[in-house]
Amino acid sequence: MDFITLGHDCQVAAELKRRGIYPQELTNEIGFKHIRGLIMMMESNCERFLNWDTLEIVGDYDSLDTVVVEDVQTGVFDAHNFPSNAPIEVIFEAFNACREPLKPAFMQALREQEFLQITRTNRNLETIDEIVRLHDAIYTLRDGKKFDLYVFQDSKFMRKDWGIENLHTFWCQHWKWK
Repeated sequence: MDFITLGHDCQVAAELKRRGIYPQELTNEIGFKHIRGLIMMMESNCERFLNWDTLEIVGDYDSLDTVVVEDVQTGVFDAHNFPSNAPIEVIFEAFNACREPLKPAFMQALREQEFLQITRTNRNLETIDEIVRLHDAIYTLRDGKKFDLYVFQDSKFMRKDWGIENLHTFWCQHWKWK
């Protein structure tokens, strides 16, 4: 059984590892800010993902002395790997070099793994409609292969079983990573 974490950030992968579950390394170091970007990536076969013209430095990650690089079109970001004192061209080249191999590997895992467990923790309080759209995008890509999508969010509607096969929603309180 394989796990893929679809963010919001690296906390999910870190917590799974702490509990002895090791998700695929595909997405452990990057975050997916919003479901819209995830769906956009999947529907475009990752063509609309990590393109030079959509990369921006959106802030500093002070505790690591790194910058946060984001694909502002999809909301994919990385806060761990790029020193804040490096020139912007070097940062973008490094971001692209380490993330470019992710595109085919990500799509291959979504399409071809026999049984896939997918986790998502929403920080942006996404709607059930957005969550169902993510489920449906994964369902389409999986083409009949088994998967489970586990979504955690601090919204009361997450306590409900929506009766959608393969979709499991859970209410959890928002936490701060320390």
